[in-house]
Amino acid sequence: MTSDNFLSVGKIIGAHGIQGALKLYPYVESLSIFKSGHRVVLRDPSGKEDSYAIKDGNPYKNLYRLILEEIDSRDDAENLVGSEVLMEKSLFPDPEPDEHYWFDIIGLDVFQTDEFYLGKVDSIFRTGSNDVYVVNSPGRETLIPALSTVVVKIDLQNHRMIVNLPEGL
Repeated sequence: MTSDNFLSVGKIIGAHGIQGALKLYPYVESLSIFKSGHRVVLRDPSGKEDSYAIKDGNPYKNLYRLILEEIDSRDDAENLVGSEVLMEKSLFPDPEPDEHYWFDIIGLDVFQTDEFYLGKVDSIFRTGSNDVYVVNSPGRETLIPALSTVVVKIDLQNHRMIVNLPEGL
């Protein structure tokens, strides 16, 4: 059912209350995508996928309390614990100019300005001041700060990133 058009946006980590609400650990910063009427796909640990409609939800501590139309008991909710929550990428708002979603950056080929190939963006992590791109090639890992002084260009159409690495990096 899922394809490259879907993105994992969180994981169900528990049930909340007796009416089927779910505790969602979100992987996204903006919780505004969890709108009533939007559909989510839940993939259980065995890989089985089912589609559900969002009824309601709200932030809950450092989690999100998610209410789905088709889930109305604690037992039903507990059966979904451990499931990944996926949503269509088309539900995400367009990023601001010169901003990109992580899912667009992961997998890009990374080149230095002299066309030397560094590898592919394998993952991204946050630091206090900026994101860091983890670029892997056989036998080598390079950590590249996501700074405008380092990242010269992100070209999504050609699936590449151009960087100007500082001395020693």
